Amino acid sequence: MTSSEPLLSIVIDNYNYGRFLEQAVESALAQSYDNVEVIVVDDGSSDNSAEIIASYGTRVVGIAKANGGQASAVNAGFAASRGDVVLVLDADDFLKPEAGASVMGCFRERPDLSKVHFRLTVVDESARSTGAVLPPRRLRLPRGDMRDTLANCRTYVMPPMSGNAYRRSAIERQMPMPEQIYPKDADEWLSFTAPILGPIEAIDEELGCYRMHSANLSSRNRLSDGETFAAHVEEGACVRRKQADLFRDLLGTRIDAIAPRDLSHIRQLLILRKIYPAQCRYGWSTLTLLLRGIRAAFLANEVSAMHRPFWALWFLGVALLPRRTAFSIVVPTLDARRRPLLLRRLLGQRG
Repeated sequence: MTSSEPLLSIVIDNYNYGRFLEQAVESALAQSYDNVEVIVVDDGSSDNSAEIIASYGTRVVGIAKANGGQASAVNAGFAASRGDVVLVLDADDFLKPEAGASVMGCFRERPDLSKVHFRLTVVDESARSTGAVLPPRRLRLPRGDMRDTLANCRTYVMPPMSGNAYRRSAIERQMPMPEQIYPKDADEWLSFTAPILGPIEAIDEELGCYRMHSANLSSRNRLSDGETFAAHVEEGACVRRKQADLFRDLLGTRIDAIAPRDLSHIRQLLILRKIYPAQCRYGWSTLTLLLRGIRAAFLANEVSAMHRPFWALWFLGVALLPRRTAFSIVVPTLDARRRPLLLRRLLGQRG
């Protein structure tokens, strides 16, 4: 490789992950692809992260900022980056040495690509493989033109943040991303908008590692209060509004604010309307969401034929039963740990 090769920017976003940060930085510096810049954004950590970043001197570009959440860290890193391709690496994850070369090879062969994604090996806190892969092997990583998919469903199968690389020109018009909406889950903003500007490519190899540990295993209880759940629903709604803007401005096409196949988002909207009506600022009625939800149950790509009647009945129950009874239906379907054995078997959940 020579410096005439396109530049790959690896932006590491970090908040109090000093115990993992060195492995993330070392993995970025150890790429077999030579033309790489490494940018490390510390989002107001109170641990030893600043000292670790400083120890690398000029080998990395260090950015220290006040705590503002994941989107603000990614925004700062993107603004400082110069690469033709940008890969955002969460500080608790790390890359395999061949990741950069594999990704850049795809972009070199296909100048029209907006994004390249790859699978991640799931490791534990000590970086030992758990045997799991993200996305799971049973799910095909999509490739090609995703615009028809995104017109009908806000989401698609993709890896977490660290398994995605973006052509700069495909995401710069979406930057900076809204920081108040995405203190977490900033990967959704990038991954669900970039494919509108060009096809994507999939590398069916595990080119990085996703670390499971105490902080991300204890994921937030999004049903704990109305404000928390409403903020989670707004993440999806915000992405959908941006998708609609891009379809209109780039393609001259109008798409529905509620994607007809987006079972997950319609489910969230109905929960918000029924369980936390005071926090619901969307105009769709319970009846509208019920009808759209039943339709989505029979259209959604991720739902098997045997599960479609279950989700149709779920929408009926949540919409028509009293709020307290509806809440008892909602909780086990959102929290796998609180599902009775019969429901786990019905949904195909192991264990």
